[in-house]
Amino acid sequence: MTSTHIRSTCTSCGAALEAPATRLIVQLPRSTDSTTSPLLLLGCPVCTGSSTTQISWRTAAYLLEGGATSVVAPDDTAVRPTRPERLPELSAPLTLDDLIDLHAALDTDIPTS
Repeated sequence: MTSTHIRSTCTSCGAALEAPATRLIVQLPRSTDSTTSPLLLLGCPVCTGSSTTQISWRTAAYLLEGGATSVVAPDDTAVRPTRPERLPELSAPLTLDDLIDLHAALDTDIPTS
């Protein structure tokens, strides 16, 4: 039984890398993006840096068949924070007395059990 290995060069330090497919991560584009190629995520044991390399679909298929881990790129709208539909109601602004009380409350030691 042969195992799939890949050879590459670290983009940070230039070290020659060789790793089995079981230690690699292939990032697949999201399903709506058919024009983008998969990315190979590499970690360098020499400089502890990481880099990405664009690979062909055929290479990605070989690596995944050989045991590489796959992750799917998230959809931009899924990771973009959204504002609440309605802003929270604001109370009256802090007065000087409120500020002094807050400062005193923060300055007190809370007993621990």
